[in-house]
Amino acid sequence: MPKLGQHHSEESRAKIRNNHADFSGPNHPSWGSHRSEETKNRLRMANTGKHPSAETRLKMSRAGKNRIFSEEHRRNLSLSGIGRPVSDKTRSKMSESHRGPKSTLWRGGVGERPHGPGFSPGLRKKIRERDGNVCMICGSEPNGKHNSVHHIDYNKNNHEESNLVTLCVGCHALTNQNRGRWLMYFGKI
Repeated sequence: MPKLGQHHSEESRAKIRNNHADFSGPNHPSWGSHRSEETKNRLRMANTGKHPSAETRLKMSRAGKNRIFSEEHRRNLSLSGIGRPVSDKTRSKMSESHRGPKSTLWRGGVGERPHGPGFSPGLRKKIRERDGNVCMICGSEPNGKHNSVHHIDYNKNNHEESNLVTLCVGCHALTNQNRGRWLMYFGKI
């Protein structure tokens, strides 16, 4: 008679744990062995075209939620992708997925509007010189490129000198998020 839905007692689970303790890690009979290329190809072909059902996908999704990884594991996950080659096709897909309305920073094309008249290279140079050519957030000096000139009130037509500030490229990118916070920050300077 099948025992579906029944659970092992705590005593039974302890026995199973103790019996299997000797076969974990390097003590396991299959430790260090690898599948042959032929076996890998057979498995690959057997699973090609198979897709889990909607119910199975839902179960897999629920199993992964609220999972807490250790700091070490998160660091290892982060490092695992560094240096991994990406094909040109994948690279172009990734690039396309971060443009326009697909981007999380998309605000209806506001960033694509040109600056109003008067935002000249001369004005930007004057603002950089006024600020000592250093970023007003982190204090970094230009690194091969000119620092950016940022509109404090995010109005690209307001070119008053009091509304312009010098920022490095990294800090300028940060100011596009949480704009209310940055308005208060620059209001105090």
